[in-house]
Amino acid sequence: MLPLLRLRYRGSAHHWGFGLYLASSQRYENQLLPTGFPIDTPEEAHNALALRRQLTLWSVT
Repeated sequence: MLPLLRLRYRGSAHHWGFGLYLASSQRYENQLLPTGFPIDTPEEAHNALALRRQLTLWSVT
């Protein structure tokens, strides 16, 4: 299993925090969502991860 993302329950099905795994430090780093907030739904965390990955791929090419 490859660590990529950590979801953190914040007391409600609609309130989750998330962190991305950084292999360089072998730790999770908390992230802000595109909304500017550190918590939202799991779907928004997934969308933010997908967007960040796509932007990273575009910057490499």
